[in-house]
Amino acid sequence: MQITYFNETNYGELCGWWTKHQHAIIPYSSLGIGVVVSSEDKNLAMSFIYTMDGCDAAQLCWTTSNPGNSPRQSYESVDLAIDALLTVAIKKNKKTITCFSSSKGLTKILNRKNIMKNKDHVLSMGSL
Repeated sequence: MQITYFNETNYGELCGWWTKHQHAIIPYSSLGIGVVVSSEDKNLAMSFIYTMDGCDAAQLCWTTSNPGNSPRQSYESVDLAIDALLTVAIKKNKKTITCFSSSKGLTKILNRKNIMKNKDHVLSMGSL
């Protein structure tokens, strides 16, 4: 699998995925730094991170997998996307990561990376 940065040419495909997953469409101008995980010319997952100047926190968001993936492809590609974004956060000297998730698979990945969920299983937060 390979990882590239998200750009405007990926946006139409991502909107299609969001539609199939019954997810709201986020405007392109509202997306943070994004990554695309692909294999054999097929995009498998996309995810984003927001980083802010003057703050040591970052937020993972809009993690989405290709609806045509097998469950294994989705899990592995989302895992790689999160790793890539955590690397971005570390390079930007971020110390705290947050992520809102209602996905059991994403929550499992975040927990494995020591980004622990709180009692309501919606907001995950961890330290780098």
